[in-house]
Amino acid sequence: MNDAVPPVAAAVSTPARPLVGRASILLIAYMALMQGFGLLADHAAPIIGIPAAVAQPVAQIIGFAGAVLILAATSLPLICTKTFWLGESAPTSRKRMTPRRALMLIAAMLLIQGIANSIAMLLQTALGSVGVQLKSASMEGINGMASESWLMVVAVVLVGPLVEEIVCRGLVMRSLAGRGRMFALTTSAVLFGLMHGDVLQGLFAVMLGLLLGYVAMEYSLMWAVALHCVTNAFAMFMTQVVAKQSTEVAAVIGLVLIVVYIASAVLLFRRRAAIREYIAANRSLRGSYVGWTSVWFLLMAVYFVVAASAGFSLM
Repeated sequence: MNDAVPPVAAAVSTPARPLVGRASILLIAYMALMQGFGLLADHAAPIIGIPAAVAQPVAQIIGFAGAVLILAATSLPLICTKTFWLGESAPTSRKRMTPRRALMLIAAMLLIQGIANSIAMLLQTALGSVGVQLKSASMEGINGMASESWLMVVAVVLVGPLVEEIVCRGLVMRSLAGRGRMFALTTSAVLFGLMHGDVLQGLFAVMLGLLLGYVAMEYSLMWAVALHCVTNAFAMFMTQVVAKQSTEVAAVIGLVLIVVYIASAVLLFRRRAAIREYIAANRSLRGSYVGWTSVWFLLMAVYFVVAASAGFSLM
């Protein structure tokens, strides 16, 4: 995705299983704190007299904020550094974002959206043929609340991306870098997908996590936050604006998106050699993926299976 492939980052031969275990514990702690603060705020709202349309997004924001503040307190010296947000200052360690590269990254994001939507439709159609309905329970809830309150839009488009990038790319991915960049990218992306506890949303989250991890690693965490905000804003636009248009208008927008998806695919196909070189230059250390057998990583997988079951129902 860049004009030059960076040199191989020095990787320390740290045992894989403890690394993945600690990263998984960090994410489990974040999820527990987020849910805990959110539930407290949700239950306190009726007592204070806050309307439900306002209480739910406020609880979401408080959950995000409370979780990240506690986690930040445990890593405050790191989070308060310029390097954490902007990356290494050495020219060879961090690439400069240009308008051309930003457009390429947005194109990659849109292509991921298109691929995820296509897979989702195929999966839903296949399951529907045997009488099973699959839907994204979490996204339906978010979209419903977003229709009633602009605060939920703020939570999804601004607060959520900032908090998730601090945790998933800033803390989790950074903690896995001892086994190589590709290992850190893939493992943090899979954990990001598992965290969502939703088959359809989780599928998209894994693919997006790879892109956001690449951006955070090669450019900076701030650019990953920006791209994550753009991604969520696009999703909100599609569900809150496009979905409410007339059939004719929606069809035109759909055709435009198909053209954009094709153009994005062509653009990335032309960069295939650079992408392959990047993967080869930053490959994981041998035996790294044994770390996925960590008990804590497997607990994340169990959580995903249990939570994702809410999206399945008989037709």
